[in-house]
Amino acid sequence: MNKRFLGFICLVILIGFFFAGLWPFNFISENEVKWLKDSNGISFYGNGMIYTPDLLNEKNPPFQNSSITIEMWLQPKVKCDCFLARILSLYDGHKSENFFIGQWKYDLAIGGHTIKPD
Repeated sequence: MNKRFLGFICLVILIGFFFAGLWPFNFISENEVKWLKDSNGISFYGNGMIYTPDLLNEKNPPFQNSSITIEMWLQPKVKCDCFLARILSLYDGHKSENFFIGQWKYDLAIGGHTIKPD
């Protein structure tokens, strides 16, 4: 076999890997969040996210005594075996999350990092 033919075969295999790895070519998925009908609340029905860049990082926080209370009613629809699925994550905008609530299998997991004052 000549070098040109081998180069062509390698290119075809490379394109095949890209095609198989990037399928279905939907790089911007739908945000699967909706408001509940006839009640106050939000429903996450897949890969959904609610995001605010500035509310928690203001010098004058909108919450009294810089504290908040979040009420969540949670019920797992499926058993999550492969990873710690995040339900709620709070970030400070720098490194990893400061606080999270997640699901491992059928259990609720809560974790966080201590924030050292400057």
